[in-house]
Amino acid sequence: MIRVENSTLATALYGDNITVKGTEYTGTPGFWELLVMKEPDRNIYTDNDRAEYAEILKQTSAMKHGNNPVSNKSKPSKGYKYKVIIKPIWEDLYGTIGRELKTVDIPSAPDALADRLELLLASKAAGNTGLRNELVSICDELLRQNVMTKPLYKNYLTYTH
Repeated sequence: MIRVENSTLATALYGDNITVKGTEYTGTPGFWELLVMKEPDRNIYTDNDRAEYAEILKQTSAMKHGNNPVSNKSKPSKGYKYKVIIKPIWEDLYGTIGRELKTVDIPSAPDALADRLELLLASKAAGNTGLRNELVSICDELLRQNVMTKPLYKNYLTYTH
């Protein structure tokens, strides 16, 4: 028996095939290259080997933080295998890793902007961080629409720092 993360890989009695959670995988040289080597040689494994390796990683939650099947966090590493093989598999299955730029849609109606500004300022006063970009965007829009004066705009921007 070979133990990998939270699943047991049982080698079949014939050849190099393995069974993971009831699914049998053909033990090709490329498949074993991916399974056991720290830096798998791309000349040895095929796209099919990579697909089967990805399926095992998914079945066993081996890519997930704490090997928790419900986690949406990856288990990152600085190693070659993670960067070249595992991270692209994660991104194919679950999307990109790390911080993505978020787009914040703000309303254009001055009353709605003023309401949102009031809410964000109260949230900032309560200690929440990460609001500055949206606060500045709302102030910019209110200034553009001539709802906010230049001195009031500068006052708000000073407060958002």
